[in-house]
Amino acid sequence: MRATKDIDDELKKNPLCMHACLLELVEHFESLSAIKLFRSTDARAKDSMARALLESGRDWAHQLNEFDLARVLFASIIIGAGTLHKYLNVLVGEDKKRTDIIHRKLKDLLRYDLGLHDLYAKWLSENFHRLNDSSVNLLASLDKDSYQYVRVSTICSFDYAKQLALFKFRAKNIYGGLKDDRLNVFEAAMTHTSNKNVTLDMNTLGKAIMSARDMPKLEKDKRDRFKTITLDKWDEELRKGN
Repeated sequence: MRATKDIDDELKKNPLCMHACLLELVEHFESLSAIKLFRSTDARAKDSMARALLESGRDWAHQLNEFDLARVLFASIIIGAGTLHKYLNVLVGEDKKRTDIIHRKLKDLLRYDLGLHDLYAKWLSENFHRLNDSSVNLLASLDKDSYQYVRVSTICSFDYAKQLALFKFRAKNIYGGLKDDRLNVFEAAMTHTSNKNVTLDMNTLGKAIMSARDMPKLEKDKRDRFKTITLDKWDEELRKGN
């Protein structure tokens, strides 16, 4: 869906008009085919009206009610790219009660309208702030089975054009190769690593995965300690016998 260029230009020059248009869009959001609207070639174009409308809402997102903001976040995931980037930290500093409502609504949209499984929908709705450039690129296809890749990408730095295959191989080694408590420990450590703003290159990630494979040699209490050790330190800690 795209207006004429004249209308596009006029709206982009008039923030109040943009505001009104976005409010009207979200008001009727669930009666529209949002996925069809925002996934269209016109909508995903760099200078599209749909993209401009969504991006116009970033500066006054705090004025939207919880349900409307969840809808805008959902639309930003669908349209992706720079528009999604603008919303990654929109909930940082928000009231917890308000944020919890947004998370629940966004989870429902991701689960029922986009078809993500429950675990993926819940994690993505609650972890917008952890996404990075690679995460946004991985989300672009809206692949329902991309959970393992998107989650691991939040703690990685890699050349998307040259190292994507290697990255996916590493991610599959985590979610296909680690079982039971080792995967639980690794996931907890990913969250801790992200919280500490630590990013891993492919070599360091590979070492962390190898360390996870050696964990059965450790007693349970020592394995649990690794939940609060950033993944870049795992190889070193394991060598110490901790």
